[in-house]
Amino acid sequence: MESNDPNLDVPVLVALLVVAVVTTVLFAWLWWRSRSERAAAVARMEQLQQAYGPVELAAQRAHMVGLQAQQAEYQHSVAAGQKRDELAALAQQRDEIAKQLAKLEDLDAVVSVGLYRPRYDFATSDLFAGQLESVREQMKRAVKEGRAVLSHVAWTVDGSKKAGEKMTKEFIKLVLRAFNGECDASVAKVKWDSIVQMEKRIVAAFEAINKIAESNRCEITKSYLDLRLAELRLAHEMQVKKQAEREEQRAIREQMREEERAQREIERAKDEAEKEELRRARALEQARKEADRAVGEAKADFDAKVKELEAKLAEAQSRVRAVSMAELTTTGHVYVLSNIGSFGDGMYKIGMTRRLEPQDRVDELGDASVPFPFDVHAMIRTVNAPALEKALHERFASKRVNLVNLRKEFFRVTLEEIEAVVKEMSSNPSNGISAQIEWRRTGMAEEYWESRGRWTSSAEIAPRSAPATGLAS
Repeated sequence: MESNDPNLDVPVLVALLVVAVVTTVLFAWLWWRSRSERAAAVARMEQLQQAYGPVELAAQRAHMVGLQAQQAEYQHSVAAGQKRDELAALAQQRDEIAKQLAKLEDLDAVVSVGLYRPRYDFATSDLFAGQLESVREQMKRAVKEGRAVLSHVAWTVDGSKKAGEKMTKEFIKLVLRAFNGECDASVAKVKWDSIVQMEKRIVAAFEAINKIAESNRCEITKSYLDLRLAELRLAHEMQVKKQAEREEQRAIREQMREEERAQREIERAKDEAEKEELRRARALEQARKEADRAVGEAKADFDAKVKELEAKLAEAQSRVRAVSMAELTTTGHVYVLSNIGSFGDGMYKIGMTRRLEPQDRVDELGDASVPFPFDVHAMIRTVNAPALEKALHERFASKRVNLVNLRKEFFRVTLEEIEAVVKEMSSNPSNGISAQIEWRRTGMAEEYWESRGRWTSSAEIAPRSAPATGLAS
């Protein structure tokens, strides 16, 4: 039921009036506070403008722009860093792929010959050729008898075993063709500096082709791989042996030419000695006739002349005998030479010659094949020059410069070591070594030192140390 009492509406009206007043006051206070804060901000801005001026504010704005640019650059660098990481990962993948390809590629890098150890020790290239032919016959038999490539599954095609066998044979033929192609190329290209790389190439081909053939359950056998590697090694070592044989034949021909020159020199010297003996014999005969006809003091003079001519005749006859003996024996000279301008210090050539004038041989060695002439440190006369040369070579075998071609007679020794060995051998009279040997401790090398002086004073040619390898034999 609704009440009609007016006294009840008064408190409500009062309450509403109070709320309205409070709300109005609150809004007025908030408006006044906002206005005060704006006024304070404007005053602060004016204060900053008065304190720093517009230039400083512009600098602050520029600084802010710089910070924004740095932020953009940093974000760009982060993105670039992520790209670099991706590039590094791609580079790593590329390197791994390159390593795999390197196994099948013929690299140009030179591999030291010392890394390869010869597997065979045949005396001649013909024996190498015979063994190579034997290995190739074994390869043919392995292919013919089905021992080169094995299939571990009896495949069928549409339920047909015969069709499966045909498919397997065709696949084996394809595998053999691929592997033999790699092996034949390696054998054809093998050289002294690529044998190790070619071995790796064949093994890599073996592994790669077997990996592909694994899906068909086929594989090249290890025994067939061994035969192909044996073929490669034999082909390589046969080439090395043929080269050694060519060098040996060249050295033999050179030795024969040297012997022919020595023989011609001996014959020429013998002919001159015999002519000299004949001239002195005739002069002696004439002097004796004149001495028989002379009398008194003249006879005494002719007798003295006869004795002088007899001594000269004996000397000529002795020379004839010496030349004849040189023709029939191994008498000659063993020389010790150096050439610091061509080969560096501490390297000596130890050789022999049977020429009557051994310096002629030394002059020949210093021909156009080397830039400077040789210096003689010792010229040792002996009744058996080849034996003394061989003994010295054997004594200093471990100090040879060229350990492959033993015809090269250069050694890394000291002159004192050579002299000590020669003295030791000369103590045995049977060696027939001359007791009087003049040793020259230092080489003159006049042309070399004069050239060095000109190098240092010339801007066109820079001075360089003498090389440490030999070229002449």
